[in-house]
Amino acid sequence: MNLSFYTSNTKKYTYAQSVFSSYADINLVHKSFDFKELQTEDTRENLLFKLNQIPHVDYSYVFIEDSSFHIDALNGFPSLYTKYILSSLGVQGIINLLAGKDNRECYFTNHLALRTKNNEVVFFSGTTRGLSISHTPLMCSKEEIWSDLWQILKVTDGEQFYNQLTEAHKHLFNQQNNNTDAFQLLRDHLSEIAL
Repeated sequence: MNLSFYTSNTKKYTYAQSVFSSYADINLVHKSFDFKELQTEDTRENLLFKLNQIPHVDYSYVFIEDSSFHIDALNGFPSLYTKYILSSLGVQGIINLLAGKDNRECYFTNHLALRTKNNEVVFFSGTTRGLSISHTPLMCSKEEIWSDLWQILKVTDGEQFYNQLTEAHKHLFNQQNNNTDAFQLLRDHLSEIAL
């Protein structure tokens, strides 16, 4: 089965490759695409808006991803506006918003929309909890991270930054926090229907 992932973020594609790499029945193809953004709080509406920008090809599977980032002390802000907040305030601006706040906990939700060969749309969502905003950014190269947010995300019950965890530690961290990954949910769904 050919599966096209439309994204302009090559780091997200690299991550998706790692999720699908052990599944020989799924051939993941990267399609670079710059989407027009719809600024709304409705995740599915955002995903459908993006998905409808991709021409439909019969007998093909395509998917897109959108993430939201939520800071508990800011009532879930910035949510789906993360890209805009990062481009306008940067990571230091996010740190500054939390000045004087004890609760620095945050979480991610990644959302996927799959358009099947029959033009049906299936949604998947995963959540990563157990994270907090650091007081200072981690200095790292842009090649190591897929979002600037990784410079300020620490494990809540530890001193390590999330992107410093080994794969084994990330797996344990995700189990301990009951985290789910939309990419893995999509992979499992496609594996079931490919049988």
